[in-house]
Amino acid sequence: MTDNMLMDRIFAVFLPKENCIQKEQWLLGLSILLKGSLSEQSNFCFNVYDLSGSGFITREHIGLLLRTCMVGAHQSSSLDDREEALRELVELSIKKMDHDLDGRLSFSDFDTSVKKDAMLLEVFGPCLPTAYFVSKFLGGSLTVAERFF
Repeated sequence: MTDNMLMDRIFAVFLPKENCIQKEQWLLGLSILLKGSLSEQSNFCFNVYDLSGSGFITREHIGLLLRTCMVGAHQSSSLDDREEALRELVELSIKKMDHDLDGRLSFSDFDTSVKKDAMLLEVFGPCLPTAYFVSKFLGGSLTVAERFF
């Protein structure tokens, strides 16, 4: 997790009103990040991706999040090609996840999609640690295969 925008959003979800994280907020956040249920992690990620706090993830939010994840990718492509690829990814995300067809993702849309495919938790950028890093943090070890999945 090195994307500055995502890290800022993760901390914004941890501390909605204060300028510092209280011990209870930190422990609850770590608990969700490291051992949270799919439902808890889905809720956490939705709040990270809901950039305006409106209760919806819009095309603009998706575009900003995907753009930050794509930095460095396809540098050999022209700016127009990269922007077109970004627009296509945004539309594909909306098409796949917008179950009520209102052009934006509600929590219900997002959660329904994640329950069908948990990999969608990272569709706009990784805001949860990988199993490898969770295991390392908790002092465990993984098999070679688990490190990559």
